[in-house]
Formats: sequence, C-alpha cells, structure tokens
Amino acid sequence: MAKPKTSFISAFEPILIKAWGSYQDSLDDNLLKRTRDALSYIRRVYRFKGERGAEAPARIDYREPKNRAGYLAAFGERHAYLTYAHLKKVQEVEPSAIPMPNANGELTVTLVGAGPAIEAYGLCLFYNESTHELKGLTLNLIEKVNKEWQPTRDTVLSGLIKEVLPKVNIYQVPIEADLREPNCVQIFAGHHDSLVSTDLLIIYNVLNEIESMYAPEVLRNLSYIIRQCEQPLLVLLAEPTALKAWPRIRWVRDLMLQYSKIIIDELNEEIIFSEEPTKVALTGVNERLFSRAFEKTPPSFDISIKRVIMACQMIPPEPFSSQHYQQLRRLQLKLRRDAKGKIMKESIKPSTDYQLSLF
Repeated sequence: MAKPKTSFISAFEPILIKAWGSYQDSLDDNLLKRTRDALSYIRRVYRFKGERGAEAPARIDYREPKNRAGYLAAFGERHAYLTYAHLKKVQEVEPSAIPMPNANGELTVTLVGAGPAIEAYGLCLFYNESTHELKGLTLNLIEKVNKEWQPTRDTVLSGLIKEVLPKVNIYQVPIEADLREPNCVQIFAGHHDSLVSTDLLIIYNVLNEIESMYAPEVLRNLSYIIRQCEQPLLVLLAEPTALKAWPRIRWVRDLMLQYSKIIIDELNEEIIFSEEPTKVALTGVNERLFSRAFEKTPPSFDISIKRVIMACQMIPPEPFSSQHYQQLRRLQLKLRRDAKGKIMKESIKPSTDYQLSLF
C-alpha cells in the first residue's frame, strides 16, 4: 500500500470540528473542553445503560452536535480500526470467506446503524494493505437519523479516507430506516438493486441499543436484507460485552449459530490497538483531549475495545436448472375433473422451502 499522505489522527481532527458544525482550523480550548464533556457524557450513557433511571443509548439525539462530536471522540478511532481487526481475524481462520472486489475492483458493503460510517476506514485499509485491490466501494448506509449524520459522514468519507487512500472511490447509498419500525421492508425494497449486491454485512454496536421487545421487528428487517443476497454473504457482528447488553444480542447469535457457517464466535474478545497500522497513541488531538498536560482530570485514554465478536457466512441456494424447475412444477400440479368430467389442473402448495432458512 502506498504510504498515506497523513496519519489517521491528523485527519481525524477536522472530523470532530465538522461534527460541532464549526469551521475552525483546529479545536480551540473552548471546543476541546466541550468535546471532553461530550465524550464523558456519551461514555456514561453506554456504561450505565439498562440500569434503573439510566438514559438509554437509543434515546441519544444525534441531531445535537455535542452528541455527534462526543461519540466520535469517545469511540471514533477504535471503531475505524475495528473492521480491519475483524477481517484480519477472519483471514486467519478462513480467508476464502472474505468477499473480494470484482474484476473492476468494486465491492458493496451494507452498514447497519451506519452513523458516521467511520468503519469504512478499516475496510479500505484492509483491502488495500498490500495491493490496490479496492477501487470502488459502495456503502449502503442504514441509519435512523441519516440527515443528522450526513455532514460528518461526508467529512469521514471524503476527508479522512481520501486523505489516506485517495484512489478509492466511495459511493454512498443513504437508507433512512429504524430497525424497530415495521415499515423497514418497504424502505429496503426501494433500495433493492443496491442491497441485493451486498458482499459484506456489518452490524456493529446496534443491537445493544435496541430493547429486546423490538426483536421481532429487528428480525424481520434484517432477514429481508439477508434473503435478497444473490452471492455468498459475510456477516460481521460486534457488540459490547456488558452483561446488561447480552439479552439484546443473544437471540441473533443463536440464529447465526443455527443457520449459518460460523467462522468466529467470541463472547468476550478484547482487541488491543497497539501496533501499526491500527495503533492508538496519545498523539495529536488525542494528546490534547486525554493528556494530563492539557487537563488536570482528563477522560481515560483507551487503546482497546471489548466486544462480542462473530463472523459467519451465508450461502444462498443454488439456482434451479430448467429441468429441475419443470420437475418441480409437475409436482406442484395435481389433476382433477370438474362436474362435467373435464380434466382440470389445480396448484398445490409445495412442501419444500427453497429459500434461505436463516431468520
């Protein structure tokens, strides 16, 4: 891979500035203090979710600039590197399961709970680590507040990734949908042509924010995406390991174990970002946000992340040959005579489900 023009952390500061809706060249003392307060608030909400009286992450209003900036400052760099680390783990176990760009260097990825889509950084880094394999990346961005994240997302995709990997062209397909709502299938159907081409489905930090009571709606909506795919699909799941989040994650894990080819299944995986090219260090804006040299009691500086990590492969059924189809149709028809003795054909429901049984 060609040497990046700049480091991740240098390109990351403008993203924080954009999240605040500011046009400064760098975070001044005022914005630095507000960012520290905002990231501490976001961390507190996620840490105490599910406890009596605690605020639920799903109720965080990301239309508020402070919440977008706080989320990025708290998790952004590690989330950007997580896809790279996740794919590396898959590569160690079963490299053939990783979808590769087509002959034109194109890949389609669907991000559920896309937010700022910062996970796209790790994707591009993985695929172009050795050679320039990925030239065109189509991102299906499923998010319940797409409009609010879009300015920050534009900065992530055009400012951050294009700085590091300028030859990757990224095409966005924003899909505004709340997985808790029953109308998602209709929304997804409107983006069928893009969703059906999905090579990689990423579900990160989504299920833990959705109350278990919404599991039937989430199941129906995720099922629609999976059932549309016409080629082998790699699904990456990463959710917080907190016991409070487990009931919201377990049902999907159980279904994956039952209906897919499991590649990775780790219930308490700690990923440490201590080595290049995904090293989290106390430099640049990180130093100003987390170092005691700039703040007497700064937020804690984390270089690792703990997650329930899964990777599974979904393989659609083989298409029917024309001969097989005709045989199936004959089985579906039975003969009967009407009142005048004329032979009639009557369709019967086939007893075999040839669709993907997952979900």
